[in-house]
Amino acid sequence: MKRLYYYYLAAIFSLIGMVIAAGGGYVYARYRYAVGQDHFRVKSAVAISQANQFPKHQAILIGDSISEMQLLDNVCGLKVLNAAIGGTKIEDWPKLSENIIEITRPKLVILAIGTNNAALNVKKSIGEFNYYMSYLIDRNDTRFIIVSPPNLDVNYPGAQAFDTVYLKQIQTYIRSLSDKNVAIVPPSGGKDQTVDGVHLNLKGQQMWAAKLQSACAY
Repeated sequence: MKRLYYYYLAAIFSLIGMVIAAGGGYVYARYRYAVGQDHFRVKSAVAISQANQFPKHQAILIGDSISEMQLLDNVCGLKVLNAAIGGTKIEDWPKLSENIIEITRPKLVILAIGTNNAALNVKKSIGEFNYYMSYLIDRNDTRFIIVSPPNLDVNYPGAQAFDTVYLKQIQTYIRSLSDKNVAIVPPSGGKDQTVDGVHLNLKGQQMWAAKLQSACAY
């Protein structure tokens, strides 16, 4: 009888532990979501503030942390406002990009986005990606250069958080955008060009910038 009592007691404590763990996981997930939202709000405010201080009729760069890490003095003879925000996906940009474009009236928009859309924990739909990309391009009467997401270096653990097959689909889709009369920059990155399998090292950044400049002739 005593043995049965201890058995039930252990089962109860195990169940309580599972409930606490599940609840803790939920709280942590909500915490990460809230932090991400706060980060985007703060960085959006920074981008708008800098846009208001930036000269009109130049170039703006829209993208994620890979783009945010780039230091660009000028592209195609134009000064560059780097408005990229780490962690963003393409669907984060329609409203914010319209505000920045409205303020700066750029001659050139550089759009370098897509890596975070290939994260394993993100819903994946090329149709949806196409919708937002078309929205960004078609609603703005300015010149666009689209930079394809860099290749991952799968030798790093960081690359395992991304769906490489879906990333290739995004890269293929972006190549097809040449039909929209926009300049396309092919992927950089890959082996020996990242610090963590995803973000570019100095060699990768220089390759990224060189490919971007070569698109000016388009």
